[in-house]
Amino acid sequence: MRKVFVAFIFGTILFTSYSFAEKADAIYGYVKGEYFHPMVSIKNNEIMIASRIDINTLAKIKSIFKGNVKGQNTKVISLGSSENYNDVLGVEGAGTRAKLIQTHGEEASSFLFFQSINNQSIKFYNDESINISFYHYFSKDNWGQHFINKVLLVKSSKEIGKETDVNIHGLTDLDNDGRKEVWISYKLRYGEIGVMLYEQSNDNNWELLLNHCYWCD
Repeated sequence: MRKVFVAFIFGTILFTSYSFAEKADAIYGYVKGEYFHPMVSIKNNEIMIASRIDINTLAKIKSIFKGNVKGQNTKVISLGSSENYNDVLGVEGAGTRAKLIQTHGEEASSFLFFQSINNQSIKFYNDESINISFYHYFSKDNWGQHFINKVLLVKSSKEIGKETDVNIHGLTDLDNDGRKEVWISYKLRYGEIGVMLYEQSNDNNWELLLNHCYWCD
C-alpha cells in the first residue's frame, strides 16, 4: 500500500505551483491537529496548487461545508506565523503550515476544510449523481481500488463513505469552468487522515488536483 501511495502522490500533482506571497483571490486548505495546511488558491479564476506559501498573509480562516448546513455556525480560527516543516514520515517532503492560535465556535475536530476569511463564501453543490460518479471512477483507480470495492457502488454516497472512510465533504466550482471539484478525506490503515481534491474531466473521469496526508506513514 505504501509504494502505491507514493506513486499516486508524485504521479498526479497537477496544475501550477504557486507562491502565496503573491496576492491570491482566495486560499483554501485543511486543519489537522494544531495546524492549518494550505492546499490551493484561486487567482484570476485559476486553481493554483500550494507550493511555497507565505501564510502571514492569512490572519484568520473560516470553515467551509459543515458551516454551510442550517443550524451549524461557521468555525473561525486565528493563525500564527507561518513555519516550514519537513514531513519525515510522509512523501510530501518540505512544506509550510500555520499554527492555530485562537478558535471560535465549535471544536476544531468538527471541521476539516477552511478558506481565508476575507474572501466571499463559495457556492456549494449537492449532486448525488456526481458523488457516485467519483466513487465509480475511484473504484477503478490503481490506488483507489484498495479503498472502494465495486460491490458497494449500488449504495448511496453517504453509505459508501461510511463503509470505506473515503468521505465526500462537498462539491464546488472554484474556477467557474462548469466542472465540479470534489473535496474528500480518507483514512489509511493506521488511522492517519489524508485529503484529496479532484475535478471533473470528460466522459465521467476525474482529474486529481492534490492529495496530501500530513505525518502519514
